[in-house]
Amino acid sequence: MGARAPAQMVCGYGISIAVGDVLYVLTYRYFDRQHPHSFEAMSWAPTAPEERQHPTEGWTWKTLPLPAFHSYVHSYALHPDGRTIFMTSSYDTDKMGTYSFDTKDSTWRFHGNWVLPFSSQGHFDAELDAWVGLDRDGYISPCFYPDCKMTEEKIFAKRHMRATLTYMGATNFCLVDCIRLTMFGLKYSYKGELQITDHRSTCSFMVSRHTYHFVPLAFWM
Repeated sequence: MGARAPAQMVCGYGISIAVGDVLYVLTYRYFDRQHPHSFEAMSWAPTAPEERQHPTEGWTWKTLPLPAFHSYVHSYALHPDGRTIFMTSSYDTDKMGTYSFDTKDSTWRFHGNWVLPFSSQGHFDAELDAWVGLDRDGYISPCFYPDCKMTEEKIFAKRHMRATLTYMGATNFCLVDCIRLTMFGLKYSYKGELQITDHRSTCSFMVSRHTYHFVPLAFWM
């Protein structure tokens, strides 16, 4: 459902994140040296009653200012203010840094040479007061803004590097590890250490034999 993606997003890969009622999509095309990025936002506006029978009516894409970096996004997360998207990317051959995009003012800001210490998307939990994501070694661990330092204790054994983490609200998470799905909660112990609660793991399920191309992505509604 929705409007057809703009042409500049085709054959690219990147990130998508919902902020309020708007979907933000930053696409990277490695083969396009002059215009590697496209940054678009898709939203819906009320339409005439007779047009509501057509699901694609009312959806529009808006082109946004491009970032200063010229590579793909390594990690990203929505700030607890509900309007700012943080992203870590390479801005030079061997240098990485973290940027933010303010969705209200449509402005970019560079925060320095530190990086978000997880891979792909991090999820903010208000009770933990931290972003939680999969780090680059395949472990689950929180990141406390603005320090963004991982806890010394790592949660779970090492996971498959293509595992994905989905936030279900109220400190509940779902880990999809190729063919295994695990749901768990997180809380602080009386010592202030993060620990797992309500750990439930399902049985493995059947997938295509072409597992190299099978990378499941879970989302929560």
